[in-house]
Amino acid sequence: MKSPEQQINSNQEIDPVESVEEKQSTIPPQYKGMLSEIVEELWQNPIYIDEVKNKSETERRQNALEEIKRTEQDREAQKEERLKQQYSGLSDEQKVKFPDAQKDATKILTECIQGKKEINDLSNDLSPEESFVLQKLKTSYENFKKDNPDKPFSFDFAKNIDKSVYNNLVQRLSFSVLENKGKIDDQEKANAIREELGIPKQKIQGDSLTTPEQNSQQNYGGLKDKDFEEFKVKNGETDIGVFWYEYGNAAAKKLKESGKLEWGKERIYFDIPLENMEELRDLAFELAKSEKIPIAFKHLDVQKTHQIDLKPESETTRFVANFASIEDAKRFYQALQHREEYKRIKSDRNLDYHGYNIDGVAHYASGYREKREPLKRIIETAQKNSDNTYSYYSADGSKQITITEEQYSNFVNQFNTMPDPEETWKKTNL
Repeated sequence: MKSPEQQINSNQEIDPVESVEEKQSTIPPQYKGMLSEIVEELWQNPIYIDEVKNKSETERRQNALEEIKRTEQDREAQKEERLKQQYSGLSDEQKVKFPDAQKDATKILTECIQGKKEINDLSNDLSPEESFVLQKLKTSYENFKKDNPDKPFSFDFAKNIDKSVYNNLVQRLSFSVLENKGKIDDQEKANAIREELGIPKQKIQGDSLTTPEQNSQQNYGGLKDKDFEEFKVKNGETDIGVFWYEYGNAAAKKLKESGKLEWGKERIYFDIPLENMEELRDLAFELAKSEKIPIAFKHLDVQKTHQIDLKPESETTRFVANFASIEDAKRFYQALQHREEYKRIKSDRNLDYHGYNIDGVAHYASGYREKREPLKRIIETAQKNSDNTYSYYSADGSKQITITEEQYSNFVNQFNTMPDPEETWKKTNL
């Protein structure tokens, strides 16, 4: 995501001398202050017998909508200019930290859109257009997940003004995150001094949206103890000759149905020998029950899977566990790492999971690793052409692919919204 300083603004000269007719608004009083999309929906002209009147009313409506849209574009351009000036006023140290603040701001908004945080938590700081765009994205997300529960959702801004509103909101929220983190850093430094002096530390105060989580366990209202210990198993083939046992407890099923657990988003891969899979399976059953963790995991069916996929040199995943949150994933691992059965497990290969290698066996890979790495490859290898398109080669180098500048920008935005596995794992506090 570009900093405000990098975003290009077109400076439009405004003639200070305007006629009375130019100043007169074409917008009816009842629609003033409303967003163009709402006015477009509300303002429906009746059909008149007089064609001249029909044409006149149609033109009046169109002129008013165009005026509202121009106002909206001017408003966002002014926001962008203010954000650019605000960025230029940051210290060098703050500018270094700003990209991380942007990532955190994007994560906050993404969680609001996904229903993990309430948009109302931000409502006091949101303008009407920001609330409107966030609610539209939340509705799009919910509709998409109804038909595609296992697929990642990517933003699709049908209107350019929505994209401008969202991008400016991310930038604006980034400054709030940066300021709040600065306050938290100061409080943590003060607590370190108190600890050296033997004085009790004080509770860290900050914005609830950007203060690190302090609770070690997620609040899953409505789930009962038995939901964490009752598992269902399925057996099936994903690729040709690759068979799996798939397990999920009732808690994971309920959270998946409500959209709070997304398959593939929060994962730990376990690179374990074939003979240890049932042992790790039993540990997963036990820890899900004792730690109250919603979990869905799968491991290879050694009896059915083709032998070539069972060899150490194969890149076939052997054991992977899915969680509703990074906090759950970390709680599971922290309980697991102390078990003697797990301590004895040693990996018999060195497969790259494009995530964070925790201990040589467990690999945390957030943000759809299958999508993150291809996006990273495209962004890093694509070359810009003279016509502003971008070209890159397929993963195997067999063919060249050309995409538009907008598609390339979308890939960059998608990649930037995906959290870095190592950074996410290390900064998550339990």
